[in-house]
Amino acid sequence: MREGAVRDHVHAVTVDAELIHETGAAALGVHDDRVEAVVEAPLRGELAPARFAREHVVRGEHERATPGKKVDVEGLHRKPLEVHEVGLPGVAAVAEHVGHVLDELARGARAAARSAERVPVEQLAARIPDRWGRGGVGETAGRKLDLHTRHAQRMTQRMVVGWRVGGGIDDVNAHLSETIRPGARGGGPAARGQPAGRGAVAATFARGAAVYWADVFPRVCLHVARWRRLAKRIPDPVLRRLALEALAKRGNIEGAAAFAAFVSRKHRGDATKAASAFQAAYNLLDLLGEQPSADPVRDGRRLHEGLLFALTPPGSGAESAERAESSERAAALAEPHPGEGATARALDWYEYHPQREDGGYLETLLRECRGAFAALPSCATAASSARAAATRIVAFQSLNLSEAQGDHTALERWARAATPAGTELRWWETAAAAGSSLGVHVLIAAAAEPGLDAREVSALSDAYFPWIGGLHSMLDNLIDKREDEAAGHRSLIEYYGPQRAARRMRWLAARAAQAAGELPHSARHVVILAAMIGNYLSTPEAHSAELRAVSESVLDTVGALRRPTMLVFKLRRLPTRISGAFRRGGLSRKPAAGRDEAARQGVDNIG
Repeated sequence: MREGAVRDHVHAVTVDAELIHETGAAALGVHDDRVEAVVEAPLRGELAPARFAREHVVRGEHERATPGKKVDVEGLHRKPLEVHEVGLPGVAAVAEHVGHVLDELARGARAAARSAERVPVEQLAARIPDRWGRGGVGETAGRKLDLHTRHAQRMTQRMVVGWRVGGGIDDVNAHLSETIRPGARGGGPAARGQPAGRGAVAATFARGAAVYWADVFPRVCLHVARWRRLAKRIPDPVLRRLALEALAKRGNIEGAAAFAAFVSRKHRGDATKAASAFQAAYNLLDLLGEQPSADPVRDGRRLHEGLLFALTPPGSGAESAERAESSERAAALAEPHPGEGATARALDWYEYHPQREDGGYLETLLRECRGAFAALPSCATAASSARAAATRIVAFQSLNLSEAQGDHTALERWARAATPAGTELRWWETAAAAGSSLGVHVLIAAAAEPGLDAREVSALSDAYFPWIGGLHSMLDNLIDKREDEAAGHRSLIEYYGPQRAARRMRWLAARAAQAAGELPHSARHVVILAAMIGNYLSTPEAHSAELRAVSESVLDTVGALRRPTMLVFKLRRLPTRISGAFRRGGLSRKPAAGRDEAARQGVDNIG
């Protein structure tokens, strides 16, 4: 907040005892000569010590000299002075001695301060649109309107500024509400001036849920069942185990396909396949990158470059240039290795990995994603931005080392350089946003829309990186905190410390909600954001004693969608919980270790 943004600040809560009479007079604004006109000459000597002459009464308001003019005074025959209508408007006239009048003035000044219940005295100036024509955010304009506050409003002003300072302006934009209603700050280029209301969001939620469970979810189940059959035939036992474990992470595969619920029926199948295949491959590559290797940075980079291949349409003219550029950006994040260069062809993704015999399983996932993505009508418009999002994933995954592999020095250096200016993000929040796959999935779904506008692609990219993607990855780190600690993996949530996590996560969730509400077709993005939050925070881990405060701080920003989304995901997990209860009761023939793993992952045994 800039100093001096609103004029006439008041910094003292109390009134100086020596100036009590002068302050009271200024507050009441005595602007006439009736007091002097009725003062009897013999009383002048008594009034002089009280400093009740005209120049003393009004100088706090006007600070101007009184003309040297003699005023005629009407005699009162030594009767007590009567003063009428001196005070705030609406106060009854009093007839008291001059000393009592002064007391009344002092008492009136305090009453005015106590009754300062006025409208806010500070407003944001009209927001300046960014380069795509969207409304500005927060303090984009860099100035505030001065509303010329009245005296009785100054206490209100002091209360507003004090509350904001107490809330920590260093961490949160002073003019950004902690809970931001979707669409409250305008729309994007395709829906400018049409924010999504509660009715539109509720209708979108109902329609999206119906399409997802009736059409998208069954398709995902079929894909996962087919991939599981392929994974069971992988020759290398280590790679086979990792492939099956990656498919067991059903929640994020199903979540990736949720974007397809808002795609037209004609292209819904390709959008579902592309998103679910991309996420299945990402799950596997993540697990492979965590395995011991001679050079974990080089190994992680080459493995995850497969995601760039999956998003490069076959035969595209910019294919080679985009791959080379993406490889150079990824290599710049760590020490480059001579002789490495990306080409349009499929590479040996296991080149630096100790195991490599997967029977073509990884290649199958990547090519299925590639073919389905290329079949979407606006693939050419969205492909470049989708690959940029995948390039950030390559950077994050190659530098996010476990304790056994190294430290986060290189990751921190890259993330600080990649943090968008003016966002107030911490480096680990930027790193988390880079590792999120949501920025890819939203562009896959957008590519299913014929005539996709390049400005909408840019708006989607800016909203999902860093805000929505950052919240996504930080929630994932939050829920996996104990699991990461047990496996020796660093959790980004630990960088907050015990005191800041709830406050920062609430702020990040509010910024994500604001970003979703400003996008074209904002209702669908608000619903997806709420669903993502509900997916993570409906788990038992989210409501443990250690994480409950953070979970509640994020859920508070969801608003009216909190109850329905939490209910949907709790019902979704109910079969797994019932199945787990039967297994613990000895009704399953699975070995104990297998039962525990299945219960932890929440696996549905399909296929």
